[in-house]
Amino acid sequence: ERERELSVHVVGASFGSELWGDRTDGEDPCDAYAEALGELAREGDLGIVRVVFVGPDCPEKDLNEKRTVDIGSGGGGGKGAKCKIVIESRRSNYDASLFAKGDNGGVLPKPDAVVFFNPGFTCPDYDWTEALASVPPGVPFLITTNTEMEGLADCRYLSGGGYLKRLPPSVAE
Repeated sequence: ERERELSVHVVGASFGSELWGDRTDGEDPCDAYAEALGELAREGDLGIVRVVFVGPDCPEKDLNEKRTVDIGSGGGGGKGAKCKIVIESRRSNYDASLFAKGDNGGVLPKPDAVVFFNPGFTCPDYDWTEALASVPPGVPFLITTNTEMEGLADCRYLSGGGYLKRLPPSVAE
């Protein structure tokens, strides 16, 4: 029986933010992510949770960290069930080249979900066109923003670009 796997891509990630930068307090972001994802694994009865951080500001040396968490008997996992948490990074733009079929089937596994943390879609300093076009069809994505105003602007941008089917009336105004 194949293990159930969840693969999430975090787009626009950076060493200083999502990967916590140069910490001197001994905290390990991979341990923290593994602990936080354990509940998700338990509820989803998952054998593997893979989170891939992608961005031009990720560490020069790609991360490939693995942690095993005990998910116990919740979610049908059975007593003593374990889940492998895989934390990876790619110092790259999020584009079609990451999914190009090669000898190993592409650099990244197809995501089950894509997360954009505070992308600033409407900021003139950034161009997210290629990244948004690279999200595989049918794969849900989540965006976060720092403010409600930025969130509304990003939703309108996504709607105007055809990435959202419809906007609630309160957002469209």
